[in-house]
Amino acid sequence: MAGGASGGEHVQRLDILESIRLDRRRWYSINIPNRGIVSNLPNDSVLEVAAVATARGLVPLPIGELRAPLAAILLRRLGAVGAIVEAAVTGNRKLKAEAMILDGGVSDHAAAVRLAEEMVRAQKQHLPQFA
Repeated sequence: MAGGASGGEHVQRLDILESIRLDRRRWYSINIPNRGIVSNLPNDSVLEVAAVATARGLVPLPIGELRAPLAAILLRRLGAVGAIVEAAVTGNRKLKAEAMILDGGVSDHAAAVRLAEEMVRAQKQHLPQFA
């Protein structure tokens, strides 16, 4: 992949913009809404994929359909991320514990509830929605 590897993300952003402006057609790894890039993942999920920076903008490499086992792993991960976001936005403590289980780091429900409560207490100044 072109550009910015040693200069940090801000350098890579400038390199991408220059590739677009000058139509250099350099390849980058980007985060972009799916919108059909991977046909068996939700369109609103954000994926990290290869894309070329052209005068038309960032053009992602179409991937098509992933094999079922890989798609299942990614769908589970996307489900966990969705639950985490919903819990964070709504302040739903029950969903927060469930999201921890979905994420795979905790398998015991009681432990997830306890850890979620400890995290909320430790970070209460940053988590007013859980008050």
